[in-house]
Amino acid sequence: MINLKKIALLNGLTSGVDYLTRLLISFVLNPIILTNLGAYLFGVWKVLGQLNSYLATGDLRAATSLKWIVSKEREVISKEELSKIYSTSIFSFLLLIPLYIIVGLVIIYIAPTVSNVNKEDFDLVRKTATVLVITFIITQFFFLFESVLQAMNMAYKRIGIRSVILLIGGAGNIIILNLGYSIFEMAIVNLVALSFNGITMYWIAKQNINWLNIVKVKFKDVKGFTGLSLQYTLQKVASLANVSSDVILLGYLAGPEYVAQYTFTMFAMLGVQGLIQMISTAVIPGLGKFYGEGDFQKVFTIRNRLIELKRMLLTVCAVLICLFNASFVQLWTNDATQFSSQLDTFLITLIIMFRVLAVVDKSFINISLKIKKQIGVSILTAVVVIVLSFLIVPVFEITGLLLALLLASILEIFFNALILKKELVSYNLLKDLFASKTFIISNLLIFIAYLLSDNIFIDSWLYLILYSAFVSLFLFLLYWFIALNKEKQQWIYNSFLTALKKK
Repeated sequence: MINLKKIALLNGLTSGVDYLTRLLISFVLNPIILTNLGAYLFGVWKVLGQLNSYLATGDLRAATSLKWIVSKEREVISKEELSKIYSTSIFSFLLLIPLYIIVGLVIIYIAPTVSNVNKEDFDLVRKTATVLVITFIITQFFFLFESVLQAMNMAYKRIGIRSVILLIGGAGNIIILNLGYSIFEMAIVNLVALSFNGITMYWIAKQNINWLNIVKVKFKDVKGFTGLSLQYTLQKVASLANVSSDVILLGYLAGPEYVAQYTFTMFAMLGVQGLIQMISTAVIPGLGKFYGEGDFQKVFTIRNRLIELKRMLLTVCAVLICLFNASFVQLWTNDATQFSSQLDTFLITLIIMFRVLAVVDKSFINISLKIKKQIGVSILTAVVVIVLSFLIVPVFEITGLLLALLLASILEIFFNALILKKELVSYNLLKDLFASKTFIISNLLIFIAYLLSDNIFIDSWLYLILYSAFVSLFLFLLYWFIALNKEKQQWIYNSFLTALKKK
């Protein structure tokens, strides 16, 4: 029998290694970009990166559809049927390459305006955007193979490989910057590194999955697959407008210099978000079979445990960041002006808290393949972000953007829980999110940290690390004994022991 806990641990370890590598590269590279290119071009680079993410809509989310379908059906259908699903995704992708090109040309054309650059920089921005578009098209094709690995619970097969490639790419960017080159040359380095990474994903998938073959499929199958993919496309567009439009909106409404400040202030909490998100990424696709079997009690139990574990980790990290973010940013950049404010840091921690918890219900909705209502939620929250941003960002700048994002995050987590409740009709899904003891204690601790933050500044990396370690231990023990009951303590303790025993 397949040990799901062991595989989830390996998948989580693989994702963790990759994410920590990306985080390390960003930590080292961002100050170098700021020093060599200045806040203006640093902000432009970030805006172009986020703008390019909208090209994800060009393939109608073929890779996403492939991942969730295989995750749900792999235990109940034959290898021949899995080959047909895989082949259908390939054909769907190839047929929609012209759409890629159209969306890409639009992005290239509007990039200078959206990034709010001076006229003399239009050519540089358009050349850079062109390379980024080409990179995205190439990597999206290879992402099909990575999606299959995730759906088959084999993501651990690529452990360490991507990290090495990312490190080489990061080193290449540092060399390029030190030689006096700009964002266009950085984009070319990323194109080479990410293309090579895609080739390795293809090779690993072919070596480990025996049904990964192109077979003949009917046009109606491609049409049906594309229809489901279209739903994921709408979900992706709305989600991007909600959580991946912040840099674009801030750059357009306030200027690229504010993007630099926002990026550095938000870096630590975004790093925490990515690390904790991996719990869902590694575990939830492997639990698709419980939906297929109709074991909703198991789904409900796992959902609540994920929420409690994530909330505990988020609380400790959010308090630390509220207390020490100003010190961290100044030590990191050697520039106090790149820290926005304590209020902005407090808002950021709340936004990330709600976003991370919302992903739990959103992921289970994806597995159920019933996402139409969730798309409506994403569209609603996207409208809230965009409308409020245009109203208040020109006046309140970064703080205005964060207020819009916070309201949208609260709405998303609330409505996602209501949608999932349609499936788990006999369970109270909102209590653990908004009315539990842990919810109250978590938010109270973060608020207290915000009140204390103005009186704290540390001017040494050594002391920052030591204070952070001490406060983390204190917060963990405080949360453990005050917020968690005996049953939750026992589950976390047993999970920890189980993880240590796995080889």
